[in-house]
Amino acid sequence: MKRKIIALGKRTAVTTLPSAWLREKELKAGDFLELEEHGNWISLSLTENRKESLKEENIQELEEMTNRYMGALYKAGYDKIILKVKKKQIPIIQATLERTCIGLEIIKTTDTEVHIHRIAHLEDIDVENLIKRMFFTLQSTAQDFLLALYSNKKEDFLSVIKKDDQTNRLADTVRRYLNKEQKDPLNYALAEQLENIGDWYKNKAKEKKHLLSQEKLKKINEMIELLYDLYFAFSLEKLEHFGKHAKEIKKSIHGEESLESLFTMLFDVHGIILTKRV
Repeated sequence: MKRKIIALGKRTAVTTLPSAWLREKELKAGDFLELEEHGNWISLSLTENRKESLKEENIQELEEMTNRYMGALYKAGYDKIILKVKKKQIPIIQATLERTCIGLEIIKTTDTEVHIHRIAHLEDIDVENLIKRMFFTLQSTAQDFLLALYSNKKEDFLSVIKKDDQTNRLADTVRRYLNKEQKDPLNYALAEQLENIGDWYKNKAKEKKHLLSQEKLKKINEMIELLYDLYFAFSLEKLEHFGKHAKEIKKSIHGEESLESLFTMLFDVHGIILTKRV
């Protein structure tokens, strides 16, 4: 939505805030907002007067999707969660919190209820540092999977599967922060896509037979490093180099459905980065 800048004296300008948003957040004249500058745009967020968000829900009908629902609650940014559950759902919820939901903890359980509170704040998170860690983890995962293909040892594939938890934790933390503290749809989309790419390696590591071309996968893995360079040190020269590398790979893997799927996910990342950096 557009807002007009209004002159207030010779050196001061003000603008208006949506009245519906002010009512929803219970803000009034005299309250403070946190303002951050981001190049061509600014963000406003609530400070200490922010109310903790509460979610109460009966999830007893969930079975297969209990962990997915917990992940959604975390990414949505809730501070307090009270769930009506079946007893057998409690260990699933606990495992999900420990695996991916940084900053949330169960503080009370009964046979029919779970109370979850935020015990760590995310206000000071550096999103780009988390994305950098996601790239590093993904590079490591891709390299480990390639080495597992060479060794064909079960323990090497298990290492790849386990490493995906770290990618998920980082992605979920980024998305929770962006939902709660600031809106940045491009970084949100980037975190989701990097998580999806990590899932590709995890799911392939779980397969009993691995018939992938190691040399072709090695070339695809190199796209991760090129995308990292595009994000953190963007230039037209690097963009062109990425495009030529991708064109060469696409031609070499034509008809290999599994590798084409990974290639497409990685290639789509450059569109997010390009939109953010131009």
